[in-house]
Amino acid sequence: FHHNRYENVVSRTPLLRFGFVHIFNNYYGRITGSGINSRMGAVALIESNFLENAANPVTSRFTDVAGFWELRNNHLGPGITWTVEDDTLANADTWQNTATFPANELGYSYTPDAAGCVKQIVVALAGAKL
Repeated sequence: FHHNRYENVVSRTPLLRFGFVHIFNNYYGRITGSGINSRMGAVALIESNFLENAANPVTSRFTDVAGFWELRNNHLGPGITWTVEDDTLANADTWQNTATFPANELGYSYTPDAAGCVKQIVVALAGAKL
């Protein structure tokens, strides 16, 4: 998942179950429930994203089996909040990795944009234009 605009949504940005997922250069704003929700053993590489005004932007919840993440070079703007519900297994509230993403799972080369520039890039280019 890259160069997506997740704004003014409740959750599932995305919700992960099993496998390996690379999430980079996305804009997250006004997420009201939970953002990236890794569960059921999924491992996410979360890299160079721009996050602001987001509740629980990286979490493992709504499951009996936790998921994991490796966090690289993300931009955390104002308004990041955290909650713990009965079914919250982990939050990235200390912004620490819970796993190492296996290098062999990336079958492509890429150069991420600088996280601090992602909001400007994505807002200008993502989605339908009227």
